[in-house]
Amino acid sequence: MRVLTANKCPFGMRGGGHMVFAGSSSADHEVTIDLGYMNHSTYDPETKLASLRPGGTWAEVYGTLGPHGVTATGARSNLAGVGGFLLGGGNSLHSTAYGWAYQNVENFEVVLGNGSVVNADRDRNRDLWLGLRGGGLANFGLTHNMSDAVVEATVKFADTIEDHVDCSGVYDDFLEPKTVLDRTTLGNGVDGLQDVWVTGSYNHDIRILRYGLKRFKELDDESVGALLQYHQPLTEPMIRNGDGPSILGLDYCFAKAGNSTGMLSILLLQVAKPALLAALERIGHAFQRDMGEHATALGINWGWKYLNYADYSEDPIAS
Repeated sequence: MRVLTANKCPFGMRGGGHMVFAGSSSADHEVTIDLGYMNHSTYDPETKLASLRPGGTWAEVYGTLGPHGVTATGARSNLAGVGGFLLGGGNSLHSTAYGWAYQNVENFEVVLGNGSVVNADRDRNRDLWLGLRGGGLANFGLTHNMSDAVVEATVKFADTIEDHVDCSGVYDDFLEPKTVLDRTTLGNGVDGLQDVWVTGSYNHDIRILRYGLKRFKELDDESVGALLQYHQPLTEPMIRNGDGPSILGLDYCFAKAGNSTGMLSILLLQVAKPALLAALERIGHAFQRDMGEHATALGINWGWKYLNYADYSEDPIAS
């Protein structure tokens, strides 16, 4: 770090390597620091604290914690990297009950630009601690065979999630015969393909979900590649039930909307041939612009971008 800083050399950090677009952890003519070998985690039953290294994946973390009968507010995908997930906020299956993942971090050990190693927590280097809590850098994957019944079940799920922060009983509608064939799947698409992600956020409103379903089916009819569309409730308990302050900006979104529930969306497009990636990006960006313009016309567009889902064309820090 001292050498890079002294020579003003651009560099990228690769943690678990889960981000999909070029330049997310590297770029041309720069140094990439790959933390892949810093992938070990430990658990101390006395302090009830887990120590995680940034280059690991959540599969490794859960494998460490499982034998102790505990878990963490970590990623919903085993493939997600530890460091990037936490620094970007970290929306977890447990977020409604315990807040975002970064709100459950007791301490960050950080290498600064001058090469020194410091700890950042409530009492030490507090400004750095705040910046790392989502500043930096309940999952539903609605697949191409989803129906309006799934949209309605998703809306009901979001309507009642604050009464079921541990999610018991709240999934019943997804097990009904009318939705079981179209039931949502959790995952990250197909490994080995080229990915494009675009994201947006809106008031919790069935109209934008139905519009997204309509546009999604149009994309599917065009056979642009493998498709996944996720809609995830954003709730005030995600901020309120976490530990300490938040800089994500969601509290502002809730206050501005006058609504305690929002909806986070992501469209994931995949193709096998890298040469088709530019065309796929144009399709994805056009889709998201269309969704945003429709939501704005309805008066329900939050404009908030989740850092962990945003690609290079978006500005999540500004939101």
